[in-house]
Amino acid sequence: MKYAVALEGGGSKGAYHAGALRALRELNIEIEAVTGTSIGSINGAYYIQDGDQKLTEFWNNIKPEQLIPDHLEIFKNSLITWEVDDYRALLKEIRITIHERGLDLSNYKKTLYDFIDEEKVRASTIDFGLVTYSLTDMKPVEVMIKDIPEGKLIEFLIASSYLPGFKREKLSGKSFIDGAFHDNLPVNLLIDNGYKKIIAIELLGIGLKQKVKDKTAEVIYIVPSDDLGKVLDFRKDVNKSNILMGYYDTLKLFKYYYGNWYYLKDIWSPEEAFEFFDGLSKDEIDGLAEILNIKRIPHKRCLFERIIPKLMELIDIPEVADYNMVLLYILEYVAKLLSINRYQLITMEELIKLITNHLLHFKNEHRDWNESIIKLLKSTGLYTQTFKDQVIIGCVGLITAGNKQGGRNGL
Repeated sequence: MKYAVALEGGGSKGAYHAGALRALRELNIEIEAVTGTSIGSINGAYYIQDGDQKLTEFWNNIKPEQLIPDHLEIFKNSLITWEVDDYRALLKEIRITIHERGLDLSNYKKTLYDFIDEEKVRASTIDFGLVTYSLTDMKPVEVMIKDIPEGKLIEFLIASSYLPGFKREKLSGKSFIDGAFHDNLPVNLLIDNGYKKIIAIELLGIGLKQKVKDKTAEVIYIVPSDDLGKVLDFRKDVNKSNILMGYYDTLKLFKYYYGNWYYLKDIWSPEEAFEFFDGLSKDEIDGLAEILNIKRIPHKRCLFERIIPKLMELIDIPEVADYNMVLLYILEYVAKLLSINRYQLITMEELIKLITNHLLHFKNEHRDWNESIIKLLKSTGLYTQTFKDQVIIGCVGLITAGNKQGGRNGL
């Protein structure tokens, strides 16, 4: 499969690109071209030059001072207050107020010159392009590598990522601002250059995004499954997490893995999940009814008519969900509460086993719950809302306890 790739801008969130590009390689997707805005342009150039493994190394080892100027707190405080709607209004103000003042870019420039080899980028069989915005001409600049003058690639990369607050400098005689002021996800630049099968890797960053101009183009969006953090947070643990998220989100999209938070290689059928629930004993169902403060009726009816609907209500499970998806929602909710590592490919059985093991530890740490307070909350009808997470953990503890007769492999 051949695709072109568009990389969204978003500062330190760009670590996500490295994981996504690694997954695309493992999926045997051949990349014909890459366009990017801001950090997307830098990631794109480095990827074309040295591949996803070197790009991952870059993000695993980068230090904040290599990509951001001095006075970090001043810069961060000004940046995070902006909203997307402010961009067009800010253009005029930026041009008037920045002048020769601003934050020094010496370290940032040095990093680009240290890591980006223009000759390698130009020699690659993968096409490359970027987006910036000319303050001098007050118009967007969307260029492919063939349109960038020899020896000027680094300058154009700086122009693409030239955020307000940076010390104003002219590049090739003109002033520029970050390409996010025009198009933070340059899909249209690819379309304009003849690429019609496109993978757009988003960062959910601040910036404008142009509507796709060609409705016949095939555009596949890879979207982060969780918040990637602040645009200037270059801590190693955050970068590592974002790399993994990009990798697993991409695998999930193309491999059709299951789960909202976790990555499951397969899940049970609705019939198997029904058998799993149906395998609960009368004592276990009575225990669930007690935890949920549900009035007793014949235990099978109580399970399917009251207990499962109550759990669905607590976790906001869609009414259209079949039994296998209901079980998956419940398991994922508890696994997340128990801080079970999400970055792994697992089966439904393996997820249940992980939850069972973690629940043993959790119960040992929470033996001091105040029973009198719980009884009071139950009597006022506030029990399940006030102690929702504990209630659901308790329910799953009963559901997963022991060996079930229903479900796959006798779990």
